[in-house]
Amino acid sequence: MYNHNPAFHTKGFHFYLNPDSGQANINCDPAKSDFHNLTIRWSAGGKNQYRTVEFLDQHHVYISANWPTEDLSVGQIR
Repeated sequence: MYNHNPAFHTKGFHFYLNPDSGQANINCDPAKSDFHNLTIRWSAGGKNQYRTVEFLDQHHVYISANWPTEDLSVGQIR
């Protein structure tokens, strides 16, 4: 969705830092906004699943599952 946002991928996982200002910073210019939103895409069984971690401040983090389900259960941690 965003052009040039900081991204990293490992086997099965893709991590994207998205600008706080959303579509207003489509080119991911760090001079326009911070990047406190981490989107994690996990590919399982041919389907993508997305989780979002928002770093609200130094003490608060908000985690959400936004597609295809709202299930936040963790099956495996390494």
